[in-house]
Amino acid sequence: MTSKFARSISLFTLLIGGLLFQSVHASSSDEIKSWFERMSIASTELSYKGRFVYNRDGETSLMEIIHVAGDQGSRERIVSLSGEVQELIRDQNGNVFLMNLGPPLLIDQGGRDIPLAVRINANLDRLLENYTFELAEIDRVAGYKSQIIIISPLDKNRYSYRLWVDVETGFLTRSQLLNEKGDVVEHIMFSDIELMREPTEAVLEAVLYGQDLSVASGAVVISNPVANDNNEVFWSVSGSPFGFLRTHSQDKISLGDKKSVAYLMVTDGLASVSIYIEPFKDKALIGASRAGALSAYGRVIDDYQITVIGEVPPITVKHIGDAVIQTQMSQHDDSGLQR
Repeated sequence: MTSKFARSISLFTLLIGGLLFQSVHASSSDEIKSWFERMSIASTELSYKGRFVYNRDGETSLMEIIHVAGDQGSRERIVSLSGEVQELIRDQNGNVFLMNLGPPLLIDQGGRDIPLAVRINANLDRLLENYTFELAEIDRVAGYKSQIIIISPLDKNRYSYRLWVDVETGFLTRSQLLNEKGDVVEHIMFSDIELMREPTEAVLEAVLYGQDLSVASGAVVISNPVANDNNEVFWSVSGSPFGFLRTHSQDKISLGDKKSVAYLMVTDGLASVSIYIEPFKDKALIGASRAGALSAYGRVIDDYQITVIGEVPPITVKHIGDAVIQTQMSQHDDSGLQR
């Protein structure tokens, strides 16, 4: 339950946003860009509190969220209202903590999860190479008149999205994620929401804590590269498999009780895929698999387990996983990118 809750919360902050479309019309790139510019502003400047329904892998959860936007970053608290009680905190540095398992447990770090609207707005020209964007009819979600936007891939290597966007503010009130077969694999919908330009004192107090969460978690990040056979070894992704480019990397990370030698992230500008590299143990993960929206792929390189996870089809995580390579220090510049 804990891992599913944590995963759902992480994904919620990326998506937040009908089921049946009666009409769709082709939209110009300027028209689409205008919508996502407004959505990007709403996702970073609006504070809000409310409840949303989250459905994934056939399981439905009811959650409550309080989100406070600020110049130094956003903070939020999310609590499950159904099933086992769970609580999650995201601080203004983008660190995500589970709060109900003893000391705060760090499960994500450094703001790698960028809101969906921000990613689309920043990468729209690139996304038009792999997706089409269309406006459908106007619907209502939690009392808010919402424009439906359909994002469809041009191939079978990525998923499609259906988004409901508040007409007045650009806030994402509902979203669906559909796999390459057109099946809905994830659905998020607000049942009630209060949007605010300035948070109230009660809302502010709900996301403030009197302890240093980073210290309490015991989580660390070690920036030293991995040593192998007395040579410094780095990990990279060769080329741009299916248009996915590397955007983030860390050497030797530790999140909670999960330790990896390295972490890489690749993205096509919308979908993101995570790559974890750790010492090989007795039981290896080999081949591709799928569980609902998530696909996973594993392979072993020398004495290291490579695990690739993302909300993309199995063929895509395999293609990306097969492109993971080891490179020596001499093949990198100061940023760690392959030359």
